[in-house]
Amino acid sequence: MAKRNKRKSKKRRSSDTPRFLHLNIGTVIFGAIFIYMAVSLFFYMTADHIRSYQVVQGPLSKNEMYTAFVIREESVVKAAGSGYVHYYAGNASKVSANSVVYGLSDTEESGVTSVMKPDEEVLSDVQSSLSLFSSAYDANHFSSIYDFKYELTQSLLSSAGTGDRYGNQTLSRAARDGVVVYQVDGYEDYTVDSLTPELFSQKNSASLNSSEKKVTAGDPVYKLITDETWSIAIPVTAKQTVKLSSYQNIKVKFLKDGETQTGSLAIKASNGQNYAVITFSTGMIRYAKERFQSVELVTNTANGLKIPNSAITNKDFFTIPAKMLANGGDSNSSGFLRILKDKEGNILTDDQGQPKTEFVKATIYKTIRNENDEATEYYVDQSSFSPGDILVAEDSNTKYEIKETVSLEGVYCINKGYAVFRRIEIIDQNEEFCIIKSQTDYGISQYDYIVEDASAVNEEDIM
Repeated sequence: MAKRNKRKSKKRRSSDTPRFLHLNIGTVIFGAIFIYMAVSLFFYMTADHIRSYQVVQGPLSKNEMYTAFVIREESVVKAAGSGYVHYYAGNASKVSANSVVYGLSDTEESGVTSVMKPDEEVLSDVQSSLSLFSSAYDANHFSSIYDFKYELTQSLLSSAGTGDRYGNQTLSRAARDGVVVYQVDGYEDYTVDSLTPELFSQKNSASLNSSEKKVTAGDPVYKLITDETWSIAIPVTAKQTVKLSSYQNIKVKFLKDGETQTGSLAIKASNGQNYAVITFSTGMIRYAKERFQSVELVTNTANGLKIPNSAITNKDFFTIPAKMLANGGDSNSSGFLRILKDKEGNILTDDQGQPKTEFVKATIYKTIRNENDEATEYYVDQSSFSPGDILVAEDSNTKYEIKETVSLEGVYCINKGYAVFRRIEIIDQNEEFCIIKSQTDYGISQYDYIVEDASAVNEEDIM
């Protein structure tokens, strides 16, 4: 009985003894990683986030867009009689003098070609043309069918002679060479002197004559453009007038098809409004069917590296005359000879009483040259010198005390993970971006990464 109680007493004491936590290596590693992540997240959430910008090549997007009025040498041709119109030339296509443009008949039946009886030679030519067109036909250019139709019709009409009557139709021929257009808008006689500001808000749509439309004598049936030279007129403000007055020729981008043309520019006044009148000698037929065109005047031709204005900062540099430049002794590096001083600022001398010097390798950010392209002055990084340092020329006793500074524009490049000042030269600038010169000494290149907001960092900050 006593032994049993003794064993129970031992078990009780054993169960009352506190147990210590046993940690394995996995628990320790997991805990360390958790603490590291928690600390990193805290610093990330509380730190200022620096945004980077990748340098790209291109122009500033500040070309202005306008609505232009097209002025051409054109005349409206009116129907000589009544009847149904059948056109035999393509819309906005070139025609030669005396070629058939349209025919008038008393019925809506298909045109003059339906009553033609061409001879064997003409039929052979038609079959040959059909075969060539069929073999070269591209379904992606379906409109070529209509061009071929009018071309074939003109060929058949030519074989029919030069008379004004064929079958049940009275034929009308072009009075001279030109471009035939079937839109008539009432502005055919307009010149620059006819323009008014209200005209550009109306933008009247042109009427289109369709084949087999019935007309009466005196109705317009088509117009003929007889000169390849044409112009566009754009209303401009006083500010735009000043800007454009410096141009004799200007590039114009037509937003309809993205094509660009260069024309001669003149500023003309009409009815209290200034107009930029741009004249072209080619390309008229592309826009022969439209009176109003949306255009972009390509006035910004500066091209270079594009960066945001917020990335620009300034840094001061020492100015040192070019004649003070020295070579680095055993090395090919360039720098300057600085006179040594003791802690009290006294000049140290050698046994012969000559000032002791040391070669200081310096980073030259910019070189100033004269009209003969000779270096006259250097802009040197301040990290290499201090105000009051005295330099001595390598080949003479000329001395120069460093004190003058100049400020240069630049950006902070972060390709290496920390902010490094790089010089820039601005070519053009608008409210948000600027274009800078490429291949600048100690500058930046395309695809470099820079700090988007230079005010948020200091030089040599780790990103």
